[in-house]
Amino acid sequence: MTTAANFTAAQAAEEDVTTSLYRAAIGPVSTPYYLPIFTRFEEAEHAGISWNTAASLTTLNWLVFRKLWGAALAYVGIVVAIVLLVFGIGSLEVQYSETLMVALGLGFILAAFVLPGLYGNAVLHRESRRRMAAAAEAHADVQDARTQLTRQASTRQRAVAIAVANVAFWLLVLLAYLQFTAVDNLAVMPQSALEPGNVVVGRAVDATASASLPIADAPTLAPTSALETTASAVEPTPVKATTVTEAATADKVEKPYFVNVGLFAKPENAAGAHTKLLAAQLPSVTKKLKTSKGLLTRVRVGPFNSQSQAQTAVEKIKALQLDAVIVQP
Repeated sequence: MTTAANFTAAQAAEEDVTTSLYRAAIGPVSTPYYLPIFTRFEEAEHAGISWNTAASLTTLNWLVFRKLWGAALAYVGIVVAIVLLVFGIGSLEVQYSETLMVALGLGFILAAFVLPGLYGNAVLHRESRRRMAAAAEAHADVQDARTQLTRQASTRQRAVAIAVANVAFWLLVLLAYLQFTAVDNLAVMPQSALEPGNVVVGRAVDATASASLPIADAPTLAPTSALETTASAVEPTPVKATTVTEAATADKVEKPYFVNVGLFAKPENAAGAHTKLLAAQLPSVTKKLKTSKGLLTRVRVGPFNSQSQAQTAVEKIKALQLDAVIVQP
């Protein structure tokens, strides 16, 4: 310990005051990298452009590690503002094309990495100069000023703590994602076979009703689920005889009409069709179904009390350039 202290004192004696203050302000991490750059800035009497890989690839972490709080706050604010204004509100108002969205996204990512890499050293140099001036003003003795700067400088222990915090953060994100996925998969388990109307008293459900449903963005249509296929094969349940009027009334009340618009493999396509139907004041509903083709989203309009009402809806749906098939599930 004494040898290291003697070496530091001897090294400081060989350096000019400004360089020794820079060394203390930078701290023990990456001093050989920053010191020549800051010396060059001093000789040029201004901070120029130079590349900093750490500032580019780990911008926010680098700013926090170097205690550049103002720059970190500005960086987060700018990123959030751009995402909200350009990719949030802007995309809703302007309706960017897919090509333009890709170009804007690439430009944003490029700027988010390149600009911090080019100007990171200049930002750290300016902050180091500010700390050096404050230390020199607070202490008449140079050694005392160096001691204050050394206490303020970033250390390897700080780097380790930030790395551990990053690992913990991403583990929490992964855990939250897994929990959300588990809940989402549980929520979209097919329940059609358990819903009233799949088994009709006195006869089996026509299994072709589901097969008539078009898939808007998939080549073929598989049975909706194993449960629904099983439900369609349930043996008819004998019931007591009823009058024709009672049977017709029961069918009208218990078996409403629906219009199947399609099964979508891509959720965004289903959402687009759903939004278009709601805008046309049609009672659109969506439901996720687990099939042999994967997770599909069904878009359906209804219920309607009569086939004529359903047919009117079919005409409106086809006017929106969407498929429409009347079913009685």
